[in-house]
Formats: sequence, structure tokens, C-alpha cells
Amino acid sequence: MTHALAALANSCRRGAPLSLLSRLLTLALALQAGGCSDAVVSAPVDAGQDAAVGGAPTPPQCPPGPWIAVRLNDGGSLRWQCAPDFPVWGDQPLAPEPLQSQPDGTAVDSLTGLHWQSAPPPAALSQAAAAASCDALELGGHRDWRLPTVAELQSLVDYSRHHPALPQTLAAATDAGEFWSLVERNSLGWTVEFERGQVRQRPRHQPWRVRCVRSERPDSPKATDRFSFKNKETAADALLGLEWLRPVAVNTYTLPSTVGWCSKLSASGGGWRVPTLRQLSSLVHRSSPWGTVDSSVFGGNLSTIWSYTISADDPTYAWTVDFSNGTSSAMEIYSFADVRCVRDLK
Repeated sequence: MTHALAALANSCRRGAPLSLLSRLLTLALALQAGGCSDAVVSAPVDAGQDAAVGGAPTPPQCPPGPWIAVRLNDGGSLRWQCAPDFPVWGDQPLAPEPLQSQPDGTAVDSLTGLHWQSAPPPAALSQAAAAASCDALELGGHRDWRLPTVAELQSLVDYSRHHPALPQTLAAATDAGEFWSLVERNSLGWTVEFERGQVRQRPRHQPWRVRCVRSERPDSPKATDRFSFKNKETAADALLGLEWLRPVAVNTYTLPSTVGWCSKLSASGGGWRVPTLRQLSSLVHRSSPWGTVDSSVFGGNLSTIWSYTISADDPTYAWTVDFSNGTSSAMEIYSFADVRCVRDLK
């Protein structure tokens, strides 16, 4: 903390640029909030920002879509990584693949390729302090730890379990709680809670738990065209092997009527169904300037949409995604929400 304040004071005397002063002040406040040692805050940044403090390389041009450029403090050497806020690993079952617990305090996910902190500390921190704590973490012989994206945190949720909704590998090492992601917009950030698996939006100053992650994916992934269009009605999803109905049925339906509506739909040959929560959540675009949907693919509808994933702790509830803010929650199945149908890509 002392070193960070000293650096801020020296920078002021030298007339440093405002961007540098802002970052140093953020660091000092984060260290004060988190009570951690000197570290570089690895909060999410836009790929167009200036070079990082300390001579780090210029941020990469991440591919179009929900990618986030993240500054990593890899053992004192600053570098950048493009972190995905969508499932680049493809579709995923209701329950995650078993994580492989390692003797060094980490757990490795064979599907996503992510390395997780097995037993997160009990302290609750602001989002900035949470990012700083991951930046300072040395675990498993690595220093390139960071906060996960929402999609990465969601990949841990076991929707067949509750209290906690975690794979057994991690459930044995920690209690359920609400954990920060690195994704933020203005004064709000996104969290995932592991009692049931909800995605929430919270003020960034609020204290929530931290579980750090690291990835060995390439730092600058190539852009891919996930969606293509056969006609105005449908979008082919090469990532998940699905075809989506682009318009949303906005007359509001209960979940049982939603199932019937999709199954009877004859558009483009029929075969439609209600998507799972993981499939529907993959469409959330939190870096979109308007709501959390890619309007170039799905238009501007920002409603709450049904999935066919039933709540593990109450079969009269099912999961929905709110595309106005990128959150997910379970609703009583006879409540009303909108519909976006899906089918296997032919």
C-alpha cells in the first residue's frame, strides 16, 4: 500500500498523464480495500486503451464479440490475454465434466482447459480489490491468475445440484457463495452465485467472494464467424452446432406453452425446441453497447426468455435469461416470459 501511494505522489510531481494517475489511484484504493500486498490491478480494459503501466505491451486487438482484454501480472512481467465471455469450448451438459483436483491447490477442467483455484479465501472484496488479489496470487507454480469472465464462472455451475451448485471436486473445498467476474459496465459488475447458479449484476464496490482462474489458451485468439444466415428467420451457430430462430415470440408464454409453441413451429422445416440454460446463456453479449444481445444477429429485443433447464431444488421453477442486463434466474414455470426456439444444425 505504501509503495502504491508513493508511486502516485511521485507521478503527480512529475506531471504524469491522467491515465497513469488514474490507474495508480485505482491500485492504491484496491490495495487498501483488499488488504493485499503490492500488485497490479488486472481489471478488464478495452483493447483500445494506452499501453499499460510499467511498459507492458499494447493491448491486443481481441476478436469481435464478447472478448475482454485483460492485463496479467505474470510474476512481475506484464502481458495481455483475450478472455472469452462466451463458451468458446462449445456446448456443455447440465452437469460439468469432472474437474481433476491437483495436489498444488488447483483444479483443472478438461473441457474448458481452465485451471481454477480449488479453495478460495473466505474474504469478500470489491471488484477492483478482487482483481488485485488474483493478480497477486502465486499458486501451483504460476503467477498469471486473474478474475474469470461470467461464462467461465458459469462453466463451473452444476445445474443438477444445489446448495452448492458446484462439481464435487470444488464443493468439497468451499462453501457456496457469490463470486466476482471481471466483467463490468460503468459502476456495475457481474457475479455468479453458487447456491443455485444465478448470474447477477452488482455495484462494483460491493464485497463478494473471489475464485481465481488461469488459462493456457493463446493470448490472441483468431476471430471466427460464429453466426451465419440462411434466411431472415434463422441463424446458424457454428460454435454450438445449433440453429436459432432470430425473432423472439413476445406474446409471453408459460414454460409449458413455450414447449408446445416451439414444437409446433413450422418455420424453415420445423424441429424446434426450447434451449437449455447453457445454450441460451451463450447468446448473452455483455460487451454490447445496447443491453446484452448482439443486435446484428438477434435484433433489439431485450426481454426475459425461457430455457428448458429445470431448477434442481424446485421442479416447479425453470431458468430464464434476462437480455436487458445479462442475468439469469429461476422463475415459476407458470410465470410469463418470451421464447427463442432452437434446433440442431442441419
